[in-house]
Amino acid sequence: MSDIQITPEVRKKDKVLEPGQLELLEAFALSQAAVEATALSRLRHA
Repeated sequence: MSDIQITPEVRKKDKVLEPGQLELLEAFALSQAAVEATALSRLRHA
């Protein structure tokens, strides 16, 4: 269960991230969500 929320507000406010880092963070968050969804689906069908 990841608490990563990526919203347009975060994009505007967060000037600390270098170009490309936000994309990496988004990719990581998406992959984590996919892993969680897969695990949940496996549990349901077990």
